[in-house]
Amino acid sequence: MKPLVTALAAMTVACPDPQRFAAFLTEVWDWERMAEGPIDSELETLWGVAPGSAGDHFIVLRSAGADRGMVRLVAGTDRARTKQRAARWGGFEIVVMNDIDGLYTAMVDHPVTAPFAPPKNFDFTAAESNIHRAFSAKLPGGTHVTLTMAVTQPKNRTFHTASARVGHIFEIPVTTPDYARCRGFYEKDLGLTPLLESQSADGPMHDAWGIPPGPTYHLDILKGDAPGAGLGAVEIHGIGAAYIDPAPVDPSHFDGGACMATFTTNDLDMVAAAVHKSAHARVIAEPRAIAAPPYVGARAFSFFGPDGERVDVCETMWA
Repeated sequence: MKPLVTALAAMTVACPDPQRFAAFLTEVWDWERMAEGPIDSELETLWGVAPGSAGDHFIVLRSAGADRGMVRLVAGTDRARTKQRAARWGGFEIVVMNDIDGLYTAMVDHPVTAPFAPPKNFDFTAAESNIHRAFSAKLPGGTHVTLTMAVTQPKNRTFHTASARVGHIFEIPVTTPDYARCRGFYEKDLGLTPLLESQSADGPMHDAWGIPPGPTYHLDILKGDAPGAGLGAVEIHGIGAAYIDPAPVDPSHFDGGACMATFTTNDLDMVAAAVHKSAHARVIAEPRAIAAPPYVGARAFSFFGPDGERVDVCETMWA
């Protein structure tokens, strides 16, 4: 089956002070403002959120010159976590082209973000991937970001690249206690193509998230119908419910932090039909033309995925 979605346009982040977060992205990551505007009833209906719950203004920012992997900021609360791995969308992963240690230092010294630990190397060569150097940090809204720089190249593909030092979002993690269900939806119902399949009872993810040896940790990466590896992939993290934050879904409000992924597609009606047919997803809003930027008249629809993660699908790349 050919993948029904193509690229990752953006991850929406809800946080108490979107303007302050936007300033961090432009000042520390050298990102640029791409679009902004009022949040009207048309957008609230598309997203399935209560009137006024996402504030009255959105901002879209991107890595300089990037045409994908952006961040859309709206108002919201901080996500309070009782476990390190957040349910549903918990954050995103950004490609870094050079000096990741210098970037870590700049983020340590900034009041908006809190890195968890200095950069270190992660070796996924046993899964035919690569060695990369990375660190994770907490961003506004309770978003977790991982910033990653290639040390070596994967066996059968090229690692993600960008035209700027701090590039675009290239992967978005979804955390699930039901790995088979989540994997089945993204691979079988949406047709995403596996890039990496890994499982371990004592591996890098156990170390990174403070999980003791024993429980099986699944880490799979699946991509859409786009050339190369850097157009945005879903990274499925499967681990027992005891290690996942139990925060329930509130259908009428965004999660705090990373709360909605936006993908593009070449056939919006086919994606909508697949979601309707799936036993593991639920449509929030049917396809409709959206006047607000960055949709600028393109049609979009939205749905809840297997674990309540919110997804927005647009028939064109944002402009």
